[in-house]
Amino acid sequence: MICLSYSQESFNTQFISNWIGSNENYWPDNISDYNDIWGYEAEDGTLYALIGGWDGTYIVNISSDPDSLELASFIPGSQSSHRDIKTHQNYMYVGTEANMPNSTLYEQGEYFIEPQGIQVIDIQDPYNPVILDEWDGVVQSHNVMEADGYLYVIGSTDEFSQDGESESWGLDDLIILDLEDPSNPTKVGGWSGEYLHDVCIDGDLLYGCAIYADEMYVFDISDKSNPSLISTWPGIPKAHACWVSEDSRTVFTGSETTGGHIMSWDVSDLSNVEFLDAWLPDGGENWSAHNVFVLDDMLYISYYIYGLQVLDITDPSSLELVAFYDTFDQETDYIYTGAWGAFPYFGSDNVLISDRVTGLYVVDVEGAVDDQHGDINQDMEINIMDVMILINFILEESIPTDYEFFASDFNEDERLDVLDVISLVNIILQN
Repeated sequence: MICLSYSQESFNTQFISNWIGSNENYWPDNISDYNDIWGYEAEDGTLYALIGGWDGTYIVNISSDPDSLELASFIPGSQSSHRDIKTHQNYMYVGTEANMPNSTLYEQGEYFIEPQGIQVIDIQDPYNPVILDEWDGVVQSHNVMEADGYLYVIGSTDEFSQDGESESWGLDDLIILDLEDPSNPTKVGGWSGEYLHDVCIDGDLLYGCAIYADEMYVFDISDKSNPSLISTWPGIPKAHACWVSEDSRTVFTGSETTGGHIMSWDVSDLSNVEFLDAWLPDGGENWSAHNVFVLDDMLYISYYIYGLQVLDITDPSSLELVAFYDTFDQETDYIYTGAWGAFPYFGSDNVLISDRVTGLYVVDVEGAVDDQHGDINQDMEINIMDVMILINFILEESIPTDYEFFASDFNEDERLDVLDVISLVNIILQN
């Protein structure tokens, strides 16, 4: 287990800690060490990160010693490139693609992909989790989502396990499990008609990402036994992930493809969904977004090689970057590496990020740096070097990054000019 304390490129965020402690990956050329992330708060208030790995799920204590994250426990699972994790009460539910052979058996000359339904794990004591059950209605899944005491399982496509011994008796494109007894999920409904990659829920509405159709699907789930498709809208290339604003008027989508944008949509009238805005990071035309989550008036995005990106969504027709933290500073041609997931629901001072290569991060997004205006080169000083950099931007001798632009634009008029130079000089003279 390794805990690091270092700084990477960031804006309006502060690094708290990083944990790298996966089991040695038997398939490093095929799958990454880490994937999904979620969070859990124990009864005593201790915060835990739940991070998916290539061979199971890690529970990491992030609050007892924020500077030195501690592995609480590990729950083994089918070896896989994908794992997805959600919680309800003191239970953790884990689904997986289950798409790599068991390495122990492989060493013995047997190629066996271990099927896995949805693991049901009691994590009331995160240091001693108990696997209670496995909902075996499917042999693999891509995503799970929990809302209002129901678990939604999506991305299950295999009718049988690799050896043909296990059958997906509960298979649907959208599967709804009742968690009335959270230790024993029970299927109560389902829908089929299009592969859904991910979903988000807003009351009696479920929004589904039809990644292969480049569309969004909207379901009425007021009757969990009979979810019904009520609307669709096109225009989302490789619709991968979605989340709903807290006023229910806007849906935000992320496209997992080259040039994948974040898009905002007015869904106040589902018969006439209107496009509002699109956003991607500076230089992101050849890269991809991944997952999106809303908390208050902020959209938290795990943007693969760009790490965590945070947008102000107060005006969803004008998405504005307000913070970022880059977890992946390596050279790569692969657009799907870097930050896989984000979990902002502990609050902005404990945002979790999972990076496929560099592990678990905890960062402070709000108030970490009250004002970064002026420190353009991030050397922790505001001096003549920053003035020279700003002048080069104005003369177009160099192009600023997102951070450099925000640190230079003192009057926030979205352009760099002599007024910004005057403000910067005044700060230096006052110091």
